[in-house]
Amino acid sequence: MKISTIALVLFTATISSLSFANCSWNEPNDLLINSLDEINGTLRPLSLEELQSDLDCLKNIFQKQYIAEHIYNNENVFLLDQVRNFSTSLISPINQEKFMNGIIGIHDNAYDAHVGYSFTTKDQSQIIKRLPHFKLYSTKGKFQKVGNFYEDLTDASIQISSCDNFSPYLALKEDGITEIYSFITQNNTTSPDKAKCITSDNKFLELPVEEIPLNKLEQEHKQFHFKIIENNILYVRIPQFTPGISPDQKKLVDYLKDENHVHPIIFDLRQNGGGDDTFAYELSKTLRSNTDRLPSLNFYDKDSLHSTASFVNAFFIQWKILESNNSPNADTYKELYNEYLSIFKNQVKDGWTLDYLNIRKQTEFGQSGTRSQKYPPKIILLYDKMCASACESMMGVFSGMDNVIKIGTHSAGLLHFGNMGISVLPNSKIAVITGWRAFEYPELVPEGLGYKPDYYSANNDLLNTAINYLKFNQRGIL
Repeated sequence: MKISTIALVLFTATISSLSFANCSWNEPNDLLINSLDEINGTLRPLSLEELQSDLDCLKNIFQKQYIAEHIYNNENVFLLDQVRNFSTSLISPINQEKFMNGIIGIHDNAYDAHVGYSFTTKDQSQIIKRLPHFKLYSTKGKFQKVGNFYEDLTDASIQISSCDNFSPYLALKEDGITEIYSFITQNNTTSPDKAKCITSDNKFLELPVEEIPLNKLEQEHKQFHFKIIENNILYVRIPQFTPGISPDQKKLVDYLKDENHVHPIIFDLRQNGGGDDTFAYELSKTLRSNTDRLPSLNFYDKDSLHSTASFVNAFFIQWKILESNNSPNADTYKELYNEYLSIFKNQVKDGWTLDYLNIRKQTEFGQSGTRSQKYPPKIILLYDKMCASACESMMGVFSGMDNVIKIGTHSAGLLHFGNMGISVLPNSKIAVITGWRAFEYPELVPEGLGYKPDYYSANNDLLNTAINYLKFNQRGIL
């Protein structure tokens, strides 16, 4: 299951005269949140002893729960050493915001796009610190391929051989035709205003660039739904992945299991931030033949009371927030909270202590599809740079199907770490958002960069662009 600006503060590197204060978690139940009041605090200077005690708790989270610590430790990036260094650099009291600024810097060399730290004041205002997500930039010009070069459509005298850190992508025009190219880059530290390129005659040329915007979505796109639209296309909007498979989602699965229902499909995943990938797996299984298998997947887990407690806390917080807003989804998270609280209690009964840790590597062998034959029409995964975590899992479980086309931009790149839980540092009331599962995907998909599209498009009417693509495909043009 996946539940999906570094602010730098310089601290004088002076060794504190205080010893490293111990974390106040002494019993298993100390890890659990029992009230939302426990995560609300007052922005105030924290004493050195409080800061160092919370850093000792953070060290426990990294050791016992945070799977990225294990992954990056194998690559000689030692997060625990950086926690210790940060502790000894503290020479005076600082408030929660400055404390989080320092903590997030620990992750500089261990990039995890999921990780985050937040502090909620008693008036419900929040301060959130995350690692920066990559932004997408495109050259403003559009190009066509001419031999080994890319010729500007509006000025044939401009022929580009290559652009530094920008790659050419086959792009879709709004009418769905694929005769043009765009040069695209991702950058998480600066905002480039020019692309440095080399022309066909080996001269340097700078092209203006622009950030790729998000599509604006209409109100109807905020709810899961599916319908038959023009040209017999089945349009499926998935704004998020809820736990398990909802009744409406099951209706879609049942519809697709009837092999008389055959349509070109558009799965609209724009701005889908993730959730539980159960539905994605079920869709992939339903659309594969029984001679085809889903990709196998390796993953690592940290089994510990800290991991289970972080899930209990995450579900508790979500339940209580939804309940206070009279949301019909509150009961779902209440059930998940009770389920994992029962697991936690059983682990304690079985003798698990705060020091218990077991790191497991498992292989989830891909299941066979359920159809009697291959699903013949094209399947489009329509997505943008906000498609993250479980949304990206859907692209992973649909990989290997030669009738699947990815249209959009790069995805968010939050796909290697999951099972995001919440731990709360006792003194500062800072919520630590980290995951205890790591995934190894068959394809090389870098953390923070995500999946590349088969056809790049950031058109204002991206859905209509995809529909036009399918129309040409049905006519045998594409």
